[in-house]
Amino acid sequence: MSTERLTEILNYLSAMSRDIGEFRSETKSRLEGLETRMDRFETSMVARFEAMNVKFDEFRSDVRRLGRRFHVISEDMTELRGDYHDMNKRVDALERKTGILE
Repeated sequence: MSTERLTEILNYLSAMSRDIGEFRSETKSRLEGLETRMDRFETSMVARFEAMNVKFDEFRSDVRRLGRRFHVISEDMTELRGDYHDMNKRVDALERKTGILE
C-alpha cells in the first residue's frame, strides 16, 4: 500500500474521529439538557402533587364538616316537623273544644 493511500486513510479516520467526537459532545450536551429539564419537571410535578394532596385533604375535611352540619340540620328539621305536627294536633283539639272546628 502506498504512503499516499495510507495517509489518505489516516486523514479520513482522523476526520471521522473528530466528527464522532463532536457528535458525542453534542449528544452529551443535549442529554444533560434533557436531564435538567426532566429534573425540573419532576420537581414541579412533586410540588403539584403535594399541593393537590393538601387541597384534597382540605376538601375531604370540608366535606366531613358539611356532613356533620347537614346531620345536625337534619335532626333539627326532624324535631321541627315533630313540633309542627304536635302544634297542629293541639290547635285542632283546641278548635274542637271551643267549637270553632265542627
